[in-house]
Amino acid sequence: MSEIKGELKEFILNSALTNEQKNLWSNFINLIKEEDVSTMLETIKEDPEVLDFLTNNIEEKTNLIKNKDIESLNNTIKKEKDFIIKKDN
Repeated sequence: MSEIKGELKEFILNSALTNEQKNLWSNFINLIKEEDVSTMLETIKEDPEVLDFLTNNIEEKTNLIKNKDIESLNNTIKKEKDFIIKKDN
C-alpha cells in the first residue's frame, strides 16, 4: 500500500465512523486510483462533512447495486454530483 493510501486509511481508522464503516472504507481505499487519494484525503481533512457524505454515499451505492436498483442508483449519483458542485462553489 502506498504512503498516501496508508495515510487515508489511518485517518479513517481514527475517525468517529463505526467499525463497519471503517471496514467499508478499508476495502474502498484499495480500489481508489492513486492519483485521487491525495485530493480525497485533503478534502476530508478540510471538511469533516465530506467524510460523512462519502461514507453514506458508498454505503448507499453498495446497497443499491446489490439490489439492482438502477433508478435509485442514478438518483444517488445525481446527489453526489450536486454535493460536489456545492462544495466547489
